[in-house]
Formats: sequence, C-alpha cells, structure tokens
Amino acid sequence: MKKPKTALFTALIAAVCAAFAAVPPTGGAPARAALRAAEREEICSVTSVFSEGGEESTVRLYASGGEGSPYRTDIVVCAEGGACFAPPEDSGYSPSLAAFDFLGKGYDQLFYAASTGGSGGFGYYYVFDLSDGAEVLFDAAATDNPFAAAFADGGYVEVFWGGGSFVRFDVSDGPYGDMLWKDGRYVGSAEAYVTPVNYVQPVYEPYKDRFGLLLWQRAVGCCSADTAGYLVRRLDLRSGECFPPRSAAV
Repeated sequence: MKKPKTALFTALIAAVCAAFAAVPPTGGAPARAALRAAEREEICSVTSVFSEGGEESTVRLYASGGEGSPYRTDIVVCAEGGACFAPPEDSGYSPSLAAFDFLGKGYDQLFYAASTGGSGGFGYYYVFDLSDGAEVLFDAAATDNPFAAAFADGGYVEVFWGGGSFVRFDVSDGPYGDMLWKDGRYVGSAEAYVTPVNYVQPVYEPYKDRFGLLLWQRAVGCCSADTAGYLVRRLDLRSGECFPPRSAAV
C-alpha cells in the first residue's frame, strides 16, 4: 500500500485535532449535549448575568419534536461560551427558561419548566446554578412530600401534616358523595392522598431582595383529576428552609 502524501496526511491530522479541540474540555455528557444541540431547533432563550462579576450572556434551549405539537424531546440547554447540558428529564410539553436571583448573590440562576401533560397537572421544574458548570439547586421530583390525607366523616378530605390534622376540604357536594357517606359517616373504601409537587412558582420576597419558590401540591379524592384543594409551601433555596404550608380550597 502506498503511503499518503505528507501534505495531505498532515492536513488530515490537523482537521481531526481541530474537531476534538472544538469539543468542550469536560467531555462526556456536556460534549454529547453540544452535539445534540447542533441538530435541534432553538425553542427559547433567556439573557441575564449568571455568575459573580460576569457579563450578560444568553442561555438557549434546543429540542426536537414539535410539528404542530408543543411536546418536545431531546431537550438541551446551552450557556453562551459554556457547556451544554440536558435537564434530568429531557422531554416535555412547552419547555421554557427564565432567570431569577434565588441566592441573593447579585446574579441569576436558571429556572427551567416543562409540563408532563395529562390530567394530573404535573411538571418538570429545575433550578440550575450556571456560575461554575450547571449545578442542580432544585429538582421538583426530588422534593419531599410531608403530607398525608384521608376521607373523613362529614364529607371531607382531611390533610395531615407535622403529626396532626392540618386542614379539611369539603367535598360533600362531589359526584361520589352518596357512595362515600351515609348519614354523614364515611363508609367508602377509597383512599385520599396528596400528590407530589405539581407546580412550582418563583416568587419575589422584597424583605430578602431575592426570589423563593412556591411549591404547589394537590389533595386528591378518588382519582388524580379529582382535586379537593391545594397545599402551598415556600422554599428558600439559599437557606434550604421550607416554610410551613398554606391551604387553598378549589
């Protein structure tokens, strides 16, 4: 076999080296995410300052899918001048990005949201710190659920928290009232429960001059679409403190 000409061989090696040099130095998952982003459609972006002393930069979200549907797959998030990464759950309906200062450090963190679809009203919610890579500060799916629920006499769904009764939601006028209660006494076999976190809402706290998160959960009757009421907790991402819940009737 003839050896390739020196000039051609040198040019080929240089091209291969340049291709490897273009891959983020961290390699692995960020490198694969960068390659995926190049093949996807840009869905949305947000511009802010994401590191201490940094300048404004734009973070973009890429995904495949669509074609008349808000459902997207192979979602990738890319920071300007930084690495690309995929959210822990990389598919969902209507994925979006926003920027809020959750830590009070003078720069913003990235808030990601996408809907799961279906009647349960769930979503994928994450907060990422982009000041040094892409650290996950919050994952709604990993949030604890300190509540329990049960049907109670009188036509109620009773929610328990902190070792005792917290709130009772009146569901006596629901479509299954006659099946579950007789003369005010609960006689059914259905089990009420409280869902994991359904919805996450950033909220500005002026006395702290930073944002927190409201975590919404539902007290549910006979099925996931049967909402008796809502339970809301406030989470401080800086301290990690989750404040006592509040309730809201449907």
